[in-house]
Amino acid sequence: MNGVLGFTESSVKARGGQARLLGRGAAIDVDTPSSPQEGMLRFDARGKSTADDLVRQFKSPLLKHLEGSADWLATLRIREGQDKTMRAGLRVESDLKGMAVTLPDPLDQAALQRRPLVIEPVFPRTQSTPFSVRYGDNLSGVFTLA
Repeated sequence: MNGVLGFTESSVKARGGQARLLGRGAAIDVDTPSSPQEGMLRFDARGKSTADDLVRQFKSPLLKHLEGSADWLATLRIREGQDKTMRAGLRVESDLKGMAVTLPDPLDQAALQRRPLVIEPVFPRTQSTPFSVRYGDNLSGVFTLA
């Protein structure tokens, strides 16, 4: 990450840092939220990815049904759990505008349409750790990778 990180004994802050994620530039913000529900640290990353970027990174056959590119926002929150261990929660979201989805109806989407996609993996991750996915009003569930 390139940018300026400011900190005190009780807070961390960075605005407009730059990083490379999925092979492309991304803007990074870091903050110490004021409420415990928001976590101890919050990292926001914003960027744009192409279908090819996703296929190269994740190797899922479902990703071959994507064409184009779309903006995304990833939020990583680090919290202290009830057992005093550190917990991480990640939320990745996109409206998929600019990304065509060539799956059968009702999952298909034209590139100019907006359809919210939210993915929330659980940490620590293993191959069998479930993650939740919400895709518009058509799909919502908890999945594992086989």
